[in-house]
Amino acid sequence: MDPAGDREPGRGASADPSYVQPDMGRTHTPAGQAVTYTYCPPASGAHLNAVGVGPILPRLYGPGDRTLPEGWIHNLEHGAMVILYRGRSGDPGVTDDGQAQLRPCTTHSRPARSAGSRRGQPRDR
Repeated sequence: MDPAGDREPGRGASADPSYVQPDMGRTHTPAGQAVTYTYCPPASGAHLNAVGVGPILPRLYGPGDRTLPEGWIHNLEHGAMVILYRGRSGDPGVTDDGQAQLRPCTTHSRPARSAGSRRGQPRDR
């Protein structure tokens, strides 16, 4: 699916990260099932609804942390904001100063309701 005709999804980041992506759905997939996304990074699509993997906990994930789109796309489905940064050595988000600048973005976030939480299952349509 290439709605603009000039955007070809490929390996790595999309050429224009400001491109408004079409809604790619919100299907829940079982843990362990491979998901392929049309855009990188994806803004919607199939994702997990499982304790510990999706939605992910709201916090600053450092360069050594690993999260998958299948987890944080569930957060987007419920209105959360996800800030992605490249984790290559020397990139601004990886430095101590870059991490310090990102940290305030997480201090006022509301905890996501995760599958199996005390407040119940996330509301999905």
